[in-house]
Amino acid sequence: MTGAVVVRAGTAADAGTLAALFRQLGHPVTGEDVRAQLAGMTPDRDRVLVAERAGVALGAVVVSSTPFPHEGHARARITALVVDEGERGSGVGAVLLRAAERVGRELGCAVLELTTGAERSGAHRFYEREGYTSHSVRYHRPL
Repeated sequence: MTGAVVVRAGTAADAGTLAALFRQLGHPVTGEDVRAQLAGMTPDRDRVLVAERAGVALGAVVVSSTPFPHEGHARARITALVVDEGERGSGVGAVLLRAAERVGRELGCAVLELTTGAERSGAHRFYEREGYTSHSVRYHRPL
């Protein structure tokens, strides 16, 4: 496929497409799940961006601003970044990262952070090539 990659704001109309992309990362979500989450997002804190070429979705990134009072500033956090399996390695991920960085600056954040699964060694190499470094270990517990 040829043509420029365009990044635009995601909308509720993208819920099914976003769900299909997120399932490629192993998240068993439906379009309705995604639509419900999108409804709870606020543009002054959260953004969903879709990368597309000729109207075809190639990937997406979700960015949220979180206050870090102990640091004196907010951080932008990428909670999901996915590029369609057929487009990986084509530069779409880098385009989405740059767009996420712009959003972080627009939201007044001092840092952009992300997490990725420990088993995703290809993603780790990608983020490191893009200038990201690992600084912490993340723990979680289901509620």
